[in-house]
Amino acid sequence: GWAVFCRDGDKIIWGDALFKPNDADSVRAILHYLYGYMDVKGVSFIECWFSSRPLWWDAILRSLEFRNETEPNDLHFCIHNGTDEATPGRLADSFYYTMGDSDLF
Repeated sequence: GWAVFCRDGDKIIWGDALFKPNDADSVRAILHYLYGYMDVKGVSFIECWFSSRPLWWDAILRSLEFRNETEPNDLHFCIHNGTDEATPGRLADSFYYTMGDSDLF
């Protein structure tokens, strides 16, 4: 897997990630490496913005004690689907996005 981080004051922002399904060990290894690589003195937390899909990814994050909270600016993901009636269901089941997919990171 891979991940992209940056430091912003007292937090580390986890902006993007891509891992194989059910590979929590790789996620743990990257976070462990992060704490050894970056100057984390004074860091209070890691902030990230991931979709709740796929479910296996959300389960990995929760197993690492990440929790769902409202985005600090109360932003929400939006997409215009045109006239394709199947798009909302398809997106609800499988669309994956991160802060790195936005202009916020």
